Amino acid sequence: SSKFATAPLRLAFRAHSATDYRAWRMRFLKKFRQLLGPLPTSGPLHPEVTEEVTINGFLRQRVLLDLEPGFAFPCYVTMPQRVPKGKRLAAVLCLHGHGAGKHNMVGSPSATHPDGDIHDDYAIALHAAAAGHVTISPDFLAFGERQGTKGVYGRNQDPCLAQFAWAQMSGVLPTAVNIATVKRCIDYLQTLPAVDDRRIAAIGHSFGGYMTTVATAVERRIKVAVVSGFMMTAAAYHGRIWTCGSQVIPGLLNVGDLADIGCTFAPRPTLIITGKYDSVTPFPFAEAAGQKIKNAYTVAGIPDRFEQHVFSGDHRFQPDAASAWLDKWL
Repeated sequence: SSKFATAPLRLAFRAHSATDYRAWRMRFLKKFRQLLGPLPTSGPLHPEVTEEVTINGFLRQRVLLDLEPGFAFPCYVTMPQRVPKGKRLAAVLCLHGHGAGKHNMVGSPSATHPDGDIHDDYAIALHAAAAGHVTISPDFLAFGERQGTKGVYGRNQDPCLAQFAWAQMSGVLPTAVNIATVKRCIDYLQTLPAVDDRRIAAIGHSFGGYMTTVATAVERRIKVAVVSGFMMTAAAYHGRIWTCGSQVIPGLLNVGDLADIGCTFAPRPTLIITGKYDSVTPFPFAEAAGQKIKNAYTVAGIPDRFEQHVFSGDHRFQPDAASAWLDKWL
């Protein structure tokens, strides 16, 4: 529509000094939090380990955590089998995209790899676990074990769009519920003796890249971010591609663009992974977003803490690039 094409972007990044940057970030994030609306009311986590297996030299647990009183969500947690007494490890939030939810993060099982294939590029948690990190991979609303039965949504309905409509009628946003899910995961990581809560990273691809973006913006406990297959300017949505209800924040373009959210990350090290032929995240719009965020980091005085890794390919996660970034900064 014409309103989409002419949205005002009133708080788009335009700072020219480090002092201006910090003031802009404060203003933008205040308005961004208002757009998200209320987050679920948190209480005790009541963690419950319902499954534990040993695979590829590490433990994998299925853990239930309370999102809010009376409502729990499942996640996978991995950690090395043996952690020397007193040693504390970095932790990685592995945030899934469209597909099977948290199961994709630990590798899709097959006849030859019933516990997940470490050679699966998209098995983000397996790659991070192999590097010796603790990982946590939740199911987001409308995915994995939080999707429910397909009959709930009606015939040929997209669960993301259905959840968005239901949430809006209830006065909440799926994005806000999912951010709260990430926050509860971090709360849980902070209870684990093996975790150094000063070294927590978030990684996600596609919808997981979106969740990494919005969660990193409002959650300062995330110290390093890797956003894959998502970051672009919102102009890409206008007559070219579309998104799902899980990635809609009403009124966002009155405040700023998707790239402006990424501009708030500084001084935290951030890697953007972009496929030059990505059909989901068209390159011209991804390149423009990367340039804008790079400019924000330059203005903030820390240009070395941002990088856009461009590879010659389509909509795929690049585990080697992500691992190298974690090795450098985490």
